[in-house]
Amino acid sequence: YDYDFMEEIKLGEGADGYPDLVNKLKHRFDYLPLHRACYFQSYHTLQDNIDSIQKITMADPAACSKVDFLGMTPLHILALSQ
Repeated sequence: YDYDFMEEIKLGEGADGYPDLVNKLKHRFDYLPLHRACYFQSYHTLQDNIDSIQKITMADPAACSKVDFLGMTPLHILALSQ
């Protein structure tokens, strides 16, 4: 049985093999601070999140429309985080 994991998952479209996928996921938000803030929002208070989002968007007004390697915006990340 020859099963290619990367062929079966949509994530595989954004990576050149399993090691590359793992690396991209580990560094997914390295240059996307608003994505990171939205992803880890459950670890912080509401006020801390508001302050972080304001600081990030004031420094980079285009941050809201940037996408990660999966094509997700910060709003996508926020909607899927817990």
